[in-house]
Amino acid sequence: MNCARHPNRAAVGQCSQCGAYVCDECAEATKSVRDEAGTVCVNCYCRGLEAGAEELRANCRKRLRKIIISTILYAIGIMLIVSVIVTKAEGGQLVAGIVVGAILCGIYLGIAGWRAGKQAHEEHERKHGVSYTITDSGVYRETGFWGKLFGFLLYAAFGILITPISIIVNIVGMKKDKMNAELIEQEVQSVSKI
Repeated sequence: MNCARHPNRAAVGQCSQCGAYVCDECAEATKSVRDEAGTVCVNCYCRGLEAGAEELRANCRKRLRKIIISTILYAIGIMLIVSVIVTKAEGGQLVAGIVVGAILCGIYLGIAGWRAGKQAHEEHERKHGVSYTITDSGVYRETGFWGKLFGFLLYAAFGILITPISIIVNIVGMKKDKMNAELIEQEVQSVSKI
């Protein structure tokens, strides 16, 4: 049998994904995935690399959205907190301004806190069964709302400190993902020339 890509060369193996025969040059070009995927042809190798690059580009888009939204909400939250302090608001207006500002600053972390509360409630239900509340107006299943709300508010409060760090981490991660996607594209171009 001869190589599917180089018909004038003898095959040394067969692609584990599509069954195409590969020569020693094709096998050498795709050796970096041999331990995980076995011998693969250049076409399958490039498809796999392109899928990986697309996943990295999708991660970049997600990170960029998160950076933009976090930055805008953080800025609005800080401005709200500063404005109620500068205007010397009192009582409920001061508390409401600070709480809303803090929630805006840490909205992503707050969402993570809500999810943590939800997971804790689900774990409690798995261990102890579903809980119900009986009132004069009916029977209601406990949803764990207060635990979720507590998690949201607690995590959001820490968001004032952690959100700037998260933004920086996402910027660095986005740059790394973009660089890795470009390196993968260069590898695809290089291997495709074989």
